[in-house]
Amino acid sequence: MVRRFASVALMLSSCGYGASFRDCAIACSQASGCPGGFFCGSEGLCRSGGATASCGTSVTDGGGTQSDASAPGSGIDAEPRDVVLSETTSNDMTESAFGCTAAPAADCPNGDNEAIPEETAWYREFALSDFSGTPWDVTGAFQITTVHLGCWMSNANASVTITVYGYTGTLYGATLDQSSLTQIGSVVATIGPAQVFTCTNDVAVPITVPSIAAGSAFVVGVTSTDTVHDSGSPPCTITYAFRLGANGSGESRGSYVGDYCATGTPIWTTDDALIAVEGTTN
Repeated sequence: MVRRFASVALMLSSCGYGASFRDCAIACSQASGCPGGFFCGSEGLCRSGGATASCGTSVTDGGGTQSDASAPGSGIDAEPRDVVLSETTSNDMTESAFGCTAAPAADCPNGDNEAIPEETAWYREFALSDFSGTPWDVTGAFQITTVHLGCWMSNANASVTITVYGYTGTLYGATLDQSSLTQIGSVVATIGPAQVFTCTNDVAVPITVPSIAAGSAFVVGVTSTDTVHDSGSPPCTITYAFRLGANGSGESRGSYVGDYCATGTPIWTTDDALIAVEGTTN
């Protein structure tokens, strides 16, 4: 269930950063592909053109073969590899993730058109143990560098807060146990131009957080604030700030929503919210 974000290698090469890449350094799939001059090998790693040896071996300058200490899984002075962790079956955006569509009656009691801020939050949980096999091979610590969001719509340079939490609660439960969340990093991103628009694309947001310990779990939260206008008795009008993309295609772990139409506890949703993380591992 690899999202088609390819890897950071593909994104950097397409942006003209002049990046260079090593044989066997980038995880891949037939869907994600590899940078120019590389192909996706049978081991789920990008191979340089003409490479025939397995990623567990390399050719020395003298032409002999030696064990490659930097090969994924060798555990010996391994160089960091770029990996994208995604839990949705598909990256195709077909709908907005769940969000409030009718303002609560308490927000519009008298019709004075008061502007009332209301918060919506989406969450996705990740377990590193789910990504220990091919093509990710994440068996050690994982350093998050970027959070990817499916952007369905945004309004007037909406501010979106992205937060990463350590998580020790039950995975893939009916609700997200907020008492088991420990915030380890957060960033505020501005998404979209100064008008309403439908973005329907991947938004990559850099973030700095401590390394995630091997085998542990974490949660990514995405929060935006809508504005409810007290236009009289319900329904009130709502100015939406941001809506996360989704597709309902299936997921390996849970995505949750907590908003002003529901209870304060984030509840599991079948929307399959499009949140993925990119980072490095040895």
